[in-house]
Amino acid sequence: MVAMVKELAEVIALFRDGDSILVSGFYDFGRPDTLLHALHERGIKDLALTINDPVTPDKGPNLLIAAGQVRRLALSFLGTNPKVVDRVKELADAGRMAVEFIPQGTLIERIRAGGYGLGGFFTRTGAGTEAAKGKESRVIDGKEYVLEKPLRAKYALVKAWKADTLGNLHFRGIERNFNIAVARAADITIAEAEVIQKAPLDPEEVHVPHCFVDYVVQAAVCAEGIWPQHAEELDEAAGRIAARATMELRDGDVVNLGVGIPTQVVGFLPKGIRVWVQSENGILGMGPPPKRREDIDHGLIDAGRHYVSVQAGGSVFDSADSFGMIRGGHVDVTILGALQVDQEGNLASWSIPGRLGPGMGGAMDLAAGAKRLIVTMRHTLKGAPKILRRCTYPLTAVRAASLIITEMAVLEVRPGKPLLVRELAQGVTQEQLTAVTEAKLDFSSARPWGLSGK
Repeated sequence: MVAMVKELAEVIALFRDGDSILVSGFYDFGRPDTLLHALHERGIKDLALTINDPVTPDKGPNLLIAAGQVRRLALSFLGTNPKVVDRVKELADAGRMAVEFIPQGTLIERIRAGGYGLGGFFTRTGAGTEAAKGKESRVIDGKEYVLEKPLRAKYALVKAWKADTLGNLHFRGIERNFNIAVARAADITIAEAEVIQKAPLDPEEVHVPHCFVDYVVQAAVCAEGIWPQHAEELDEAAGRIAARATMELRDGDVVNLGVGIPTQVVGFLPKGIRVWVQSENGILGMGPPPKRREDIDHGLIDAGRHYVSVQAGGSVFDSADSFGMIRGGHVDVTILGALQVDQEGNLASWSIPGRLGPGMGGAMDLAAGAKRLIVTMRHTLKGAPKILRRCTYPLTAVRAASLIITEMAVLEVRPGKPLLVRELAQGVTQEQLTAVTEAKLDFSSARPWGLSGK
């Protein structure tokens, strides 16, 4: 079929209360806010909405959520903005909206499976955690996998940079994200585009062929990133953690860095060491932020929404490829923060009991798929230990962490044994470390900070 270019009002008139909708986007990028705003204004309600993240208040999906127009919300990441979190919790507690968190890589793959006519798939992501509850599991080659089922909806809403009047779509930079999979996984796909051209797109430019697209409308809302990118103000302790983590990286490594302290690791790399930073929203070879506004590429942001660049030899791709890269073992090292980690290498980073969110995001996939997981974090929170015998918060991954770096020590995980203290920071004694660590410790190989090497 060939898509029809329509006025916004004509397309919005198709929707009815109770419709199911898949929505693309990573933050505001590649997200069809023109369509979402119009749905909000029309007052469509009881929607079943599936989206990666609705973290931005007063925009796009949050207009629908805040107005109580969403009956069921499936998402990967909610974030920590009180205006968003409090409203979602209020609606959920009142029984007015059901909320389901899904690991980001599982979410994109479920959508991809729905669009490609697949009956589901087995994944290691979420095995042994709340994400696997009530689902079939199977041991394959000695490892536990979880069965995930496909996701489809009545409507798919996507946002393209360019479209032609046939309905072929082209996306810019990381705006590919969920768009390519979402466009294929619904009965009716509606695309909004910043540029709609009469001449057909060059075949090499087409990311979604027109047979997947039913309607095209003109986009009126565009995303904005954060510029300039202000590096996090690291205190001395956090700086030591980030600097020490660089000693675990080798020239040529593909590395994924979590938010906070992990993000700052590349700033401490010694000369002669080049790593390929992989960003879960679709970049390999992520470079520094642009120095001038005129150098901004509006299709390039990092996982924290800051404008970035791509190094020579780097590439951009959609979320399905990104998480295929992660789950397939093509990331050498992942460095993440954590709420808790224990002596078995279990990691807890996505939820605090009694609170809502912030959500699973991509951490479950990263923890399950990386060849090596390093946890960088402060040793305590308000004086309470974060390194435990057993995690008490909901798990992100089971036996995933191999090394823990804090401002006090470098600890090696050896499942079934006490944590091996590889290094002690200057001025830290065995007695001091033991006093703030619940997990059992083995000091037999402890050396001064930074001397044990890789």
